[in-house]
Amino acid sequence: MARRSGERTFGLSNEERFWLVVRKTETCWLWEGTRNQKGYGRFWINGRLESAHRFSSMMAHGPILPDKPHVLHHCDNPPCVRPDHLWRGTNLENAQDKARKKRARSRYQSGECNRIAKLTRLKVAQIRAFIILGVSCEAIAAEYQVSAGLIWLIRTRKIWNG
Repeated sequence: MARRSGERTFGLSNEERFWLVVRKTETCWLWEGTRNQKGYGRFWINGRLESAHRFSSMMAHGPILPDKPHVLHHCDNPPCVRPDHLWRGTNLENAQDKARKKRARSRYQSGECNRIAKLTRLKVAQIRAFIILGVSCEAIAAEYQVSAGLIWLIRTRKIWNG
């Protein structure tokens, strides 16, 4: 049961304080304390801030080791701290999990998924048609209001190679 406002926590162990801020539902166990901008719980332990789901994983499965430093969610619910919804993974597994769940918000994402992309698949197809017709990179760049270097990268298939 989640802690009521004003309830004292002095003298309680970290684990006891932790569970005061968790509300168990039929599916997820939700952190109802402070959260970061992405919705992950934040919990003070021994003078430092720890992610609530990481602390839950440590209580259930022991210390987090360097070979698998990330604690990931099967349920993909950031405030969930239910131990059987959590698993530990490597940097690569974390990146693959984000991509699989379409949560990766990286400037390195390809195509239209890239948040800073200036072109769409349709525009790239049109650009490639102009390239085949022999139109210069500079002329195409002026038409699409991008740099000639970007057109060159498309032409050489260094980007938008799909």
